[in-house]
Amino acid sequence: MVPLYEKFVQTNLYLALENCSIVTILQQYGDGELDMTAYMIVTAKISDRDAFIAGYGATTADLVAKFGGKYVLRGPGVELLEGDFGDGASMVISEWPTKEAARAFWNSPEYGEAKLLRAGVAQCQVLLIEAPTINAQGE
Repeated sequence: MVPLYEKFVQTNLYLALENCSIVTILQQYGDGELDMTAYMIVTAKISDRDAFIAGYGATTADLVAKFGGKYVLRGPGVELLEGDFGDGASMVISEWPTKEAARAFWNSPEYGEAKLLRAGVAQCQVLLIEAPTINAQGE
C-alpha cells in the first residue's frame, strides 16, 4: 500500500481529475491509500510455436501462479500500429499483487531455468509497470 497523496502526485492523477480536489479524492478512498497492481507485458516473436508452448509456455504458467501472478491476456497476432517491434508477435499480460512479487518471479532460479526453454525459439521484449487500478470490476 502506498500513501494516496504520494501516488496522487507521482502518477499525475490531477491531470485526469482536474475538477476534483485532493480532499474529495481522500474522502473517496477513506483509508488514504491506493492499491498498486503490477503488470508484466511480454511481446514475443516466436519462430517455433509448438516448441515454445510445450516447453517454456507450460513451465512458465505454473510458475506465474506459484509466485502470485495471473494471466490477463495470452494470444498471438499482435498488430503493430506504431514502433518497430511486435507485428505478428504474441502478447502476454500478467497481473501481480506488487512489483516486488513480479520481480521475485522474474529473478527466481526456477524462472531462470524456464527462460532457457525459449532460447532459439522466441525473441522477447518484457516490460514491468505498477499503477493504481483505474476501473474496478462492476463499474
